Amino acid sequence: MNEIPEPGRATMLLRGCTRRCPRCGSGRLFHRWFVMVEECSGCGLHFEREPGYWVGAMAMNIIAVGGIFAVVFVTLLALTLPDIPVIPLLATLVPIAALGPIALYPFSKTLWSRGGPRLPARPGRPRARGRPISPSISGPGGTLT
Repeated sequence: MNEIPEPGRATMLLRGCTRRCPRCGSGRLFHRWFVMVEECSGCGLHFEREPGYWVGAMAMNIIAVGGIFAVVFVTLLALTLPDIPVIPLLATLVPIAALGPIALYPFSKTLWSRGGPRLPARPGRPRARGRPISPSISGPGGTLT
């Protein structure tokens, strides 16, 4: 497997914002809006590294939508004080709360996977810097290999 140089943080962030592989920059990471490929066709980076890996992406998605919601809410309140039009306010904020997570879903997944170059493409494969990952796990009962 060819060594892929580790990109900088800004490059990985830009690739994540454009739904591209954080390691090599190749596109086509999604079959459809909600279905991400298992690994990059360009460099072999495996995206779902363990069960529950995407919880961080979901949290990032919720925080981003919550931030957008809060900014729009405070701005609309500031612009309409003292007579707050409740129905137009709800007509603006409910779609943000309902459709925002759907709109940001693939971007949150690719942004969350931007840490990929520091992790192996698959267990046993070399890391981007050539350091192999150890398959053994140490615990109170000894070492599991």
